[in-house]
Amino acid sequence: MSVVLKPDAKQIEAQMQSLQLCHWLQDDMRCIWPWYLFHETEIRNVSSILESGCILSRERAEAQVDGFWSSGSPRVLDHTGANIKDSVRLYFRPRTPTQYHNEGVWPKDALRRSRFPDAHCPIPVFLLFDAVTVLSMRGTQFSNGNLARSDAKLYQTARDLERLPWQMIYHIGPHPRGDDRYRFHRCAEVVVPAKLDLGALEYMICRSQAELDTLTCLLPPTIWRRWKRRTLVSRRINYFFRERAHLVGVELSRDRCFLRFAPSTRNAGPFVRTITREVGSMREEWGKKGFCASGCDTQDFAPQDNYLLSVKLDEHLVYRNRFIAPDQEAALLHKSSSP
Repeated sequence: MSVVLKPDAKQIEAQMQSLQLCHWLQDDMRCIWPWYLFHETEIRNVSSILESGCILSRERAEAQVDGFWSSGSPRVLDHTGANIKDSVRLYFRPRTPTQYHNEGVWPKDALRRSRFPDAHCPIPVFLLFDAVTVLSMRGTQFSNGNLARSDAKLYQTARDLERLPWQMIYHIGPHPRGDDRYRFHRCAEVVVPAKLDLGALEYMICRSQAELDTLTCLLPPTIWRRWKRRTLVSRRINYFFRERAHLVGVELSRDRCFLRFAPSTRNAGPFVRTITREVGSMREEWGKKGFCASGCDTQDFAPQDNYLLSVKLDEHLVYRNRFIAPDQEAALLHKSSSP
């Protein structure tokens, strides 16, 4: 399907290219932010996005997608216009105030006491879209700040894009006490009516190798083969806050799983940690109450050459992957390559 461009698409391209050269953005954290637009979603939504070939607006995803996980706060969404809820929403940057409040697994009591107790994104994945392509599409609009606030304004031209308060939008670190403008502008958004196809999707970014393994396991093999070269783990450029419980790495063997949780997190528990192993139709489960999800954890079990392992904190999936013993895997690869 051909994309209809705005009349000033060339000027939009020039504006975004000029942003990429700004001296105040030339650090490891922000150097490539102007290249992309950022869509954060929970890992369980990624499969339906890739299989359908598009991101749907929240309103349409809630109506059409089985198991859609909404990580936005209904209380905040109540203050958001119907046209925005029926749009695909992206940010100019990662590490927004919204992401700060919803990223990672919260213990139930801590979540209830939090500022937004109904906003929760246990495993976030970032989808990075080419900024020039999306901003140049006819119908795409962008805001100067948080669209849940009445003082946010929507724009669409290159001239408006140039006038946005970029140093506040891309600001990092503490801001002057009592100056709420930074929080407002950091939430500046790009909105696309109804749905956004994946023609401009450049990369998918995971928070850790364990979460990348989980995404690999959740995706159908044909979909994963198509996108695996564009799926990365955030390392040098940090897209995430990493302040709440999450798995950094997992090692699986025939008779043991070794879990490494991020060592220094806020609200690391208590959780109910559940490990589930599936071998054919057989299902085994190990639970641990009052679990602190910080540092290392292990579970031993009877040896098996092929099994599916899942880890949950409370009811939230934090890891899923299949173990196949090396000799079994070699045999499967030989069988699949035989004429």
